[in-house]
Amino acid sequence: MLRAPMITKNSPFTILLAAGLSLSGSACVRAPTFVMANPFGGTLGENSIQFRDRANEGQFGLPTGTLVDEASMATASDKEVCFNLKIRTPRRDLASLKGWRIFLRGKPTFEDMSSLVKAQGRVDEEIVGGSVLVQSQQNQQVCDNTGYCYTKTITISSRVPQDVKVYSTGGMVCFGNAGHMSTASQELTLHLDDPSPPAGGMFGALIGRVAFRWQFN
Repeated sequence: MLRAPMITKNSPFTILLAAGLSLSGSACVRAPTFVMANPFGGTLGENSIQFRDRANEGQFGLPTGTLVDEASMATASDKEVCFNLKIRTPRRDLASLKGWRIFLRGKPTFEDMSSLVKAQGRVDEEIVGGSVLVQSQQNQQVCDNTGYCYTKTITISSRVPQDVKVYSTGGMVCFGNAGHMSTASQELTLHLDDPSPPAGGMFGALIGRVAFRWQFN
């Protein structure tokens, strides 16, 4: 038997809840790529890469292009490889290079977790207009034409304007070359990860994940 159409009445009872923040990266982080000649067998030309942090811009309601990180390979030799970095983040704990877990991966396959921050620039702070996602819960009374009624809870989401602190920093990070980077190298990927991801899952702070890839032809 089909139930008669429902009539919904909103209860005045409302609870505001701060919305949880989703993760800014997935298990396989995206890495913008620059294709270039192998630097271990010749000169090192322009190779700057930009990483658009669209996830955090969306979560904080920031204007497009607010959070753009940049990296370039500064030196590549049989002794070491170094990268210049510029970082923009809403995370105060990630407002210096030493706040990140920085590591290097390459092909043929290797992983080097022993990064050395050789230069650390100053940390600048600015206020940018953004927004925060807020959820409200409402109790509704739902009734049909027969007089059968019940109460259910619905959740309504909206964004509220909020100023966001954005931190900028830069510097140089290096990795020793133990023979795994040479003219036979096919690519290098520089990773910057949050060393202490929050235990609160989607209701915790945003997890910072940044990566840059250089492919050699």
